[in-house]
Amino acid sequence: MVNGNLLKWPVCAPRYLLRPFERAAPVISMPNKSFFLRCWGQRAAARHAQQRESVPTVAQAASPVPEYQSRDCINCTRTAFRGSTVCENCGRPLREEVVVPDLLAAAIEYMGRPEDEKNPRKKTEAAPGVLLAYDDRCRQHRDTKAVGSFLGRGHPERPERVAAIMARLQGSGLLKRLKRYKGREVTREELLAVHDVALVAAIEKATQVAALAAERDKTTWYGPLDAQLEVMAASDSKHIQDVYFCPATAACARLAAGSAAEVARRVVCGAARHGAAIIRPPGHHAESSVAMGFCYYNNAAVAARAAQAAGARRVVIMDWDVHHGNGTQHIFYDDPSVLYMSTHRYDHSCFYPGTGDATETGSGPGVGFTVNVPWNRSGVRDADMLAAFRHVIIPLATEFRPDLVIVSAGFDAAEGDPLGGCLISTAAFSHFAAMLSALAPTVMLLEGGYNLTATAAATEACLRVLLGEPPAPLPGGAGAGLAEPGASADDPRVGAGLEGVSESALESIQQALRVQSQYWEAARRQMAEVEAALESWQQPLKQQELQLQQQQRTRQQHLEALTQMIRQRRQEGPSAVPARSGLPLEAEPAKHEQEPGQQQEVQPKQEP
Repeated sequence: MVNGNLLKWPVCAPRYLLRPFERAAPVISMPNKSFFLRCWGQRAAARHAQQRESVPTVAQAASPVPEYQSRDCINCTRTAFRGSTVCENCGRPLREEVVVPDLLAAAIEYMGRPEDEKNPRKKTEAAPGVLLAYDDRCRQHRDTKAVGSFLGRGHPERPERVAAIMARLQGSGLLKRLKRYKGREVTREELLAVHDVALVAAIEKATQVAALAAERDKTTWYGPLDAQLEVMAASDSKHIQDVYFCPATAACARLAAGSAAEVARRVVCGAARHGAAIIRPPGHHAESSVAMGFCYYNNAAVAARAAQAAGARRVVIMDWDVHHGNGTQHIFYDDPSVLYMSTHRYDHSCFYPGTGDATETGSGPGVGFTVNVPWNRSGVRDADMLAAFRHVIIPLATEFRPDLVIVSAGFDAAEGDPLGGCLISTAAFSHFAAMLSALAPTVMLLEGGYNLTATAAATEACLRVLLGEPPAPLPGGAGAGLAEPGASADDPRVGAGLEGVSESALESIQQALRVQSQYWEAARRQMAEVEAALESWQQPLKQQELQLQQQQRTRQQHLEALTQMIRQRRQEGPSAVPARSGLPLEAEPAKHEQEPGQQQEVQPKQEP
């Protein structure tokens, strides 16, 4: 007994823990084992609650907290002004500490569940329909301000992109319905089927330079000097543009290309109906001998060649990233077995990378197998993209009859993206995926998308469509979000799918159809349909315009006649008698009005 209480301590307690109590009470009565387990359980529960309060966020678990997140938006990387509480670009709250966007709240809640809920004894079998490739090693590629870094702090292509997507899929329970694949690195044969040996060597060398720089930064005295590193990096500058390097860059690039190739190969072989790869770094800007635009190896091109090696004869590569996939177009520009199609911002060649005009259709035997729908202004909406799919992308791809569809799924055209400047909704992306997956087995590869919330939500929506769910309803209801205010069912644009499309987008679609009509029968049919719908819609408008012009001409004639008559009367003098006509003349003086110089006659008062 100590202070009147029975000491409750396990029999297995070490001797040194009991020494303080031996001085106060040499005789100790030990409790039984069940009492100790009860006390230990209470303490463990308290520790668990304390750990849950201080659990790190998914963004922190994904990578060390960079310095820029204290002043940049973690969701879209846009720099916030001092004193701001909300990001002006995406609307997310800003805080001094790193916070998790609401899209990751489900993942945080999942981390706190008991183990029996997270891992039930009866596991849900994965649906064989969709194969998902993801490898956690891709998060090792990050901007560490090593040789080749050009954006410095807050680089938009960051590991949190894939962390947000996987957290969203985990929190929504969608991962249980997917067939998982860890991923693999690309083989040298698969890589050289697309890229030059010089580019592969340059990427490996630049990665080694970055590793040397990182090692020297750690030791502060060992390793080459800055001048030596610059000379080593500049030796292959013609193969490397606007990309950054870290010690894991080359391995992550090989992992992304290999995962894309393996998913495409398995889908072609029948292991799954559709596939997707959550990979980074992206690849559609990488040309055969140049790494550029955050891209090192062209993942879509490597996947297409792997699919053809597995038995696919004709492959469609659909690129809906907001930037033109100049690398993919360059690789297949003269290849008639691959139909490359792209919708992107062009802005009259002023938007990066400055390629992708509608007149770029291929060369040699590949003429007509490159299709570009360039947008020449920002603010592209759902109606614009859906019209391009309905009238250009789907008809031409249907005529091509592909064995496989590869989607360069960039989500930087989504509303709120810091680089895209477009207004595409999450539901619209699900409609794109539904239309493409109806053509042939489809493989989606992650490209751009730098707003964590929008990118994760759009990825989930597309995967749900690949699993067989219907596409999400468009904003305002099915089709209602596309109609203009006051549009009726009799509007010919409604039947042609052109309601709500901006004039600039209509010009781009018509230009693409006009160019592609030289090679595709479907383009000729669609061009006739679009022109007929626009003609039917514009005919009443033209009639109204003609009526307004006629009324304006009649009014002008009346004004000219009146002006001529007034000029003629002034020439004849005040004694001239005005001619009678139907035209209005100057008003004559009324009888009660006084002539100039005439005195008013005073009427005498009559007395009653």
